[in-house]
This record gives sequence, structure tokens and C-alpha cells, in this order.
Amino acid sequence: MDGSLAEELLSALGSALGNSDSEDVDILVCGSMPMILQGMISRRTRDVDGVAFVVLDADRPVPTKPLPASSFRQAVGRVAAIHGVQSNWLSFQSRSLLDDGLPDGIAERAIVRKYGDRLTIRLISRYDIVLLKMKAAAARGEPDRGDLIEMNTTPEEALAGFEWCLEQGYSRADLLDVLEEIGHAELAGRLA
Repeated sequence: MDGSLAEELLSALGSALGNSDSEDVDILVCGSMPMILQGMISRRTRDVDGVAFVVLDADRPVPTKPLPASSFRQAVGRVAAIHGVQSNWLSFQSRSLLDDGLPDGIAERAIVRKYGDRLTIRLISRYDIVLLKMKAAAARGEPDRGDLIEMNTTPEEALAGFEWCLEQGYSRADLLDVLEEIGHAELAGRLA
């Protein structure tokens, strides 16, 4: 899926929700799609990866994981059928990231896009992309290391990702390997 197809599907979902008795839906999106939609990388991905639903707590957006209403799930299915895409084009397989821990303030830093009156999509910010991609690169390697290279991660961003991943319990040695592979060998040398 490329960015234009994702935009088409999200617009269709926004219309479908607007024409139903659905509640407002606010989704925090992670993975590669925020990078694609923000022009950071050019590759395709298999889905739009929702990490959490967002609720407001004292006007502060907070990621949470309630199950979506059946009207929402039905709307996602209708969009898939009409557009001839896989039924899980909007996936929530990354919801486990909530249990593992998301960076503080991730929903507040997200880029907010509205699709109709009822659908809000929050694309995680570049800062949070780097943190989560560093974590994934240390755990699984590709395509996350390649994404960090393609988006020209700065030394400051790489350092922030390194420090956050250490706080999350990731291996210093694995993170140093990631830094070297993504073009920050000098930084890795200073942190070794």
C-alpha cells in the first residue's frame, strides 16, 4: 500500500463513519505509514498500523486500547470490500506496543489529520518514529534499520532513540550495532 491508496481508504472510512451511527474514532497510527504519508520514506507497506485508540483526558490525548465498536469494524470491512483490498488494511497488530510502553507525549506530538466528521488519524511524529524504529531495529533488524537510514536520522535523533531504548531495557550492544549500521559509528564509539 502506498500513501495515495492509504489516503483513499482513510477518506472512504471517514465517509462511511459519517454515514453511520458510529461514535467519533481517534486512532494513533505507527509503523511505516506515518513515514510514507509524511514523505520520509518511499517504500510501500501492507497496512495502516493503528497502535491505539485515543481518548481525551483533561484535554490531553491519551492512547488506550478499548475494543472498537462493531459499527467501526463493519465500516472498515465495507471499505475493504468496495476498494478490493485485504480486510485488515487497517490493522491493530501493534497494540502490544501499549503494553511495552510508548514514549510519553506520543499522542500530543502526533500530526493530526481529519477524515470527515468522525475519523481522526494521528500520525506519530518524526521524533517518535525514530524512537520506535530504533527499538524495532534492535529487536528485528530490517526493514527498520533501512527506514532509519532512508529518513536520514540525525545524530541527535539517534541519541534520543538510543537513550529511550536503554530505558526500555534493550541491550546496549544491540543498540550500538544499530547506530553503526545506520551511519552513526562515531556516536556509537562515544557511547561504547
